[in-house]
Amino acid sequence: MNSKIECLLDKVHSTIVEHEKASVQNGVNFNLFSILNIEKDEVGTHSRFIYELLNPRGAHNLGCFPVKTLLGIINLDVDAHSIEVRREDLTRSGRRIDFTISTKSHLIGIEMKIDAGDQCNQLNDYYDELFFRAKDNKNVSIFYLTLNGKEPSLYSLGKLPIEHINCISFDIHILTWLQKCVAQAPNESVVKQTLNQYLSLVKKLTHKSGIIPELSTEVAGSTEKMLAALSISEAVVYAQERIMRLFWNELNAKLISVGKKPEIYGGSNIDDICHAYFFKSKNHRNIGIRYCIYEDSFKSIWTYINVYSWLHYGLRCHDKNNQLCVNQELKLSVSNDVGVGNAVSAKEPNWLSCYYFDPEQECPHPIAFEEYEKNENCTYVYFTQIENRTLRIEQLIQHIFRMESSIQSLFT
Repeated sequence: MNSKIECLLDKVHSTIVEHEKASVQNGVNFNLFSILNIEKDEVGTHSRFIYELLNPRGAHNLGCFPVKTLLGIINLDVDAHSIEVRREDLTRSGRRIDFTISTKSHLIGIEMKIDAGDQCNQLNDYYDELFFRAKDNKNVSIFYLTLNGKEPSLYSLGKLPIEHINCISFDIHILTWLQKCVAQAPNESVVKQTLNQYLSLVKKLTHKSGIIPELSTEVAGSTEKMLAALSISEAVVYAQERIMRLFWNELNAKLISVGKKPEIYGGSNIDDICHAYFFKSKNHRNIGIRYCIYEDSFKSIWTYINVYSWLHYGLRCHDKNNQLCVNQELKLSVSNDVGVGNAVSAKEPNWLSCYYFDPEQECPHPIAFEEYEKNENCTYVYFTQIENRTLRIEQLIQHIFRMESSIQSLFT
């Protein structure tokens, strides 16, 4: 190994050890959200907390200050009165907008993404819904909130031009907002303490605290360390691609060994889909393995094992032309037998059921190929060991086979 790279790795390791010791001593890890293992729970943690803070009638007792402050941060100069905030706002098509904010002059939609992938035509549908509600009496704005301000995929935009979307981030806009809310809260109050807990969580998720700032300062101060870090960074991406390829190949081989006939979609072969996932745009991220488990003259039912950010799997229906289709009656029947699922995509009509993991097995961390923790629960760290890949593949297949058995019994 190059001596400069080896020296940097040694320095990184020692810095991590020192940082972990300091975190224990200072009680940094004693964060309510971390202890309850809900740091990345979009609906249960972030959506509920942000809504409560935005709501002028929320228990924070700060009135309109939080919502007016956020609107100012995202450059919306709106009237100060008659602000209404809604969460999980139901649309005419049955979808739910994470947050809507209505004033006398503006109608604002905010779609939040932390781990969940984009849904088909999601932002396009939200824009149409808000435009319909506004009826030319209000200005319509759609905001796409992510950890670092990334743009939505074409999959979510549909026909909507990207210029109609305002990208905002936790690491700039939400952090600034929370800091202003903390400053406004009364000293020694439970509100200030709770806001500080959530502020610490957001700093952690956006790498504004922890080991990353310290390491970035270390690397930025040395030409040799920067060159070594760039080499390591490039190697890490190829290592991630290699681990994903091992997973797909081992899963594919296991399915073939039990008599399935899997086919690759999203690319011509496993090497192709793995390379595209890391080195092409995010439009190449709905990839995976599928195979047919039932077919008649009108439809066929397929098992899909798909990855966007998190791996999710379940059952989908094809029409007689072998195209994905929506079958609400079948979806209802399937959900009675195998459940709707615990994945975000389970809400999409073209999934009969969809899971991140088998709820009957102990598996607290989904297989995540994009967002990941830098600890032993990280998919890439965990999957460096073949026995771990084998275990997760066995759990995955066992759950899939139970679902398939239940579905096949419907047609016999």
